[in-house]
Amino acid sequence: METNVKTKDGVSVLSLKTDFNEMLEKNFAAICKAIAYRGKAIKELVDLYERRDDIIETSIKIARKSEDENAAKMAISKELEISPQTAHFLLDRTIDEIALFNKKELVKMLNDYKANISKLVV
Repeated sequence: METNVKTKDGVSVLSLKTDFNEMLEKNFAAICKAIAYRGKAIKELVDLYERRDDIIETSIKIARKSEDENAAKMAISKELEISPQTAHFLLDRTIDEIALFNKKELVKMLNDYKANISKLVV
């Protein structure tokens, strides 16, 4: 898809596909790392639900007492014995998303995530 963009030097043609591909190429490693962290976080939460059922309550209590997001992340990581990345994943969720957090939904999320990742692998 192309679109014309007015610039101070006239009109320039912008190719969204080309620009997206360039952005993807430049940031591919970071994108892959983010995808891997999300998958690991979901898997770690599924495993955590095997050990305890007060994950959300504990996370909220710690977040409320913490000075900032980094302190909350580190305290949650220590208290729940999870990676800082998974603690960050928890802190980044909205209330609506947190409401869905139970073992059954997390297992479904993990399976969906794996299925989507497998589609990306060529």
